[in-house]
Amino acid sequence: MKVTTIVFAGALLAACSHPPQGVDYIPPGPLAGIHLASTDAWSGGDVMFISPSFRSIATLPVVLVGGVTRTVRRIDDSTIAATLPDTNAHLPVHVTSDSFLPWDATVAVHGYVQVVTGPHITGRVQALPGGRLVLATGDSGLVEFDVVANTITRRWADTIHSTLCSSAIGLSVRPGQYVLAGKSSTGDCGSAGAAVWQYGTTLTRTAAVPCTAGVTYEVIAEIGPGGGICGGTRSLATLQVSQCSNGVCLTKKSFNAPHEVTGVAIDPSGRRAIVISTNPFMVNAITGDSLALLPFTQSSSLRVSDVAWSAGGDTAYVLADTFGPTGGSELIMMNAATGARLASAVMPAALGSTAGVAVDPTRPWVYVATRFGYATPKLALFDARTLAPIAILKPPSKVTTDFVDDCRIVFSTAGTPARAYVVGTAQFVGSRGIPAIVASFELPPY
Repeated sequence: MKVTTIVFAGALLAACSHPPQGVDYIPPGPLAGIHLASTDAWSGGDVMFISPSFRSIATLPVVLVGGVTRTVRRIDDSTIAATLPDTNAHLPVHVTSDSFLPWDATVAVHGYVQVVTGPHITGRVQALPGGRLVLATGDSGLVEFDVVANTITRRWADTIHSTLCSSAIGLSVRPGQYVLAGKSSTGDCGSAGAAVWQYGTTLTRTAAVPCTAGVTYEVIAEIGPGGGICGGTRSLATLQVSQCSNGVCLTKKSFNAPHEVTGVAIDPSGRRAIVISTNPFMVNAITGDSLALLPFTQSSSLRVSDVAWSAGGDTAYVLADTFGPTGGSELIMMNAATGARLASAVMPAALGSTAGVAVDPTRPWVYVATRFGYATPKLALFDARTLAPIAILKPPSKVTTDFVDDCRIVFSTAGTPARAYVVGTAQFVGSRGIPAIVASFELPPY
């Protein structure tokens, strides 16, 4: 009896292991030629899958990214896309679909890395060629700050540059040179004045800048060369545009009160400068003549928080912004010669208040940074040719930082992949003991 039972069970199992007579059985096969459109993707963006097999699938496949089911949509008959989380990591992807074998791969998601507290620096910093280093105003003099290592690498005395004399590291029309304002031996700023310094292994003073003695400066820059744009206390009363020739300096006429002057952006060719303010205007950086209010009208309510230039200086990327948590900013791509608006992009409300704009030195991307403290640190990317949106990089959850006035974007290729660093600082003459806030974002290869 025992043997009979075993034989019967075996016969039953054998009968169940084959499809019914007359039915063709087709075992699951692989998704034909399936592959990722790219193994690198933006945080918060999409990962795309391509396979001719998707043409015959009525129900979209199920996609897990990092073990979590993601929203899937069809791009075309052979391409689907799944959403990605806000992260910076290599994540496994798993695709399952009826009648097909599962498929696995890995995608590198690039985005927000971290926020760190930096050293005590204030005012408008200037990125140095080569990435990773910036010149900044320290508590007791000029400093060179490595944003990658988050450390001060060099220091100079406050007789070269002092937070009591200027919160800004100024630009010059001379390549590799910067405008600094230091104290005199008696401790005042006026007698020392602003000067142009050649940056390198050492700092070398090359020229004076014709700024009014006895005034501290929110904004300093050299035009001409030999002339200057000097602004103190963010008011018209101390804004001065000068041009010098053969030792004779003339004060040039500027436009209506540019309230809250916060910076001067000089194009890489040294032909033009934009005074960043509530009523921004462009200056001929050779003659000192004011060209026009932006956007090249005699009456303008445009308020600019930052300006970036294309490599040749023919295109200006103007970030028009309002202070506060509601944002309301717009990125304008402008022909620098004619003032024509080539394209524009309204910043999404979710981005919050914005403060900085920069052009990628090697890739056709433009970046806009949020103003720390008003919003969680975020970095928005746009196509530099059209201002079409590409991505918004942000932390997976809210990150609270101290409030800052100015944000500068610095690019570094010191590691692989490259990173963008946003350096946030307070921007007031005489500020001390206020640390910088530095947010970093990983960038995919292009």
